[in-house]
Amino acid sequence: MRLLCLLILAATFNLFACSHRNAELDTPKATPAPSGLVSQPGVQVTIGTIQKRSVSGSMELSGLVAAGPGDQASLSFPTNGQIAEISVKVGDSVHAGELLASLQHGVSYSEVRQAQADIVGSQAALARARVGARRQEVAGAEAAVRAAASQLSAARAELTRQQALFKVGISSAREFQQAQATFASAQADLDAKRQQVSLLQAGPRVQDVNVALSAVEQAQAALGSAQARAALERIVAPFDGVITARLKNPGEIVDSATPVVAMVNARTPSIDVRLTEDQALVVKPGDRARIQLNDGGRGVPGVVAVINAAVDPETRTLTARISPHGGRLTIGAVAKVTILSQPHSDALVVPASAIVKDPDTGGALIFEPLKSGDYRRIPVTIEMEIKDSAAIKGVGIKAGDRVVTQGAYELLSNGQTSSE
Repeated sequence: MRLLCLLILAATFNLFACSHRNAELDTPKATPAPSGLVSQPGVQVTIGTIQKRSVSGSMELSGLVAAGPGDQASLSFPTNGQIAEISVKVGDSVHAGELLASLQHGVSYSEVRQAQADIVGSQAALARARVGARRQEVAGAEAAVRAAASQLSAARAELTRQQALFKVGISSAREFQQAQATFASAQADLDAKRQQVSLLQAGPRVQDVNVALSAVEQAQAALGSAQARAALERIVAPFDGVITARLKNPGEIVDSATPVVAMVNARTPSIDVRLTEDQALVVKPGDRARIQLNDGGRGVPGVVAVINAAVDPETRTLTARISPHGGRLTIGAVAKVTILSQPHSDALVVPASAIVKDPDTGGALIFEPLKSGDYRRIPVTIEMEIKDSAAIKGVGIKAGDRVVTQGAYELLSNGQTSSE
């Protein structure tokens, strides 16, 4: 009886082993999907088609209102010294050339005042040299000649009298010599005054004009030099703008490396926004934009001025600068920017849910369903985002092609892509 039971158990074991081997032989082995294909039969997906139509879209971004390029300045004195005065405060509007701050005055200001006085004097002398004598001056000189002639006549008479007296021994030799000297002096004085009249009547002389002109030029050069030295003790506004910072106070000692005030030109602000690499392919300089501050005020129209081609290696973004057209924007305010992309005709459009990001390259992908039940990855470029859809382009895709519209992320995260 025991032997019979053992025989039955052995037969049963052999029968089970044969059945298991046959099951292994009958079960088909999974074959790897071709390169670029995803095999994931358990994922539930929705299939749609690529559409072709004309599209136009927009994208909303945010950024800070900043001064335009070259329109912000941090100002310091060109020389060392003690601050005497800072004549502005934060928020003040100033004009180009307006005095903002000054150091304690040195000798340069005294030199400026002296040079200014020298210019006034030299210019008056030049004017006289160019105009020549006035009629009143000529008349006065002629009157002086007549007076000198009268004195000469009196001196001649006195000399004649003294000579006669000296001959008869009444007058001394000393008195006679004194009369001679008086006569000679009167003659010289008359000659000089006649010469002066001749010069006045002849008009301005070139030599006198040149001498006076040279004196004016020397005075002007001295003033320019003094003003240049005085300018080292002043800070003036380089352009029209608004004071944004007052960094020092009167009485403090500063040098040329110490900023004292900062200002911006608030009339030419701009807004820098960050674009993804896909967005940067869509946005073009010249695209229209709408700028809205967080204060809820009226929006300001603008335009995409420039797009920096350099990609930030950490964020993989690019900078676009938006220039407003009119309106008043507060420097430092947060602004929402809506960029209106240019219309795109005959665009290939898919739902936004059909597009996923490749975790390895960061590029955009769509999945095409195949008859075999697998899915082919197709790299694409996003040309425009339009609400819940996007315009794309890629190698080999066309309108009417089938595409996974729901479930693409599940294929990306769960699917197995083969490699040859």
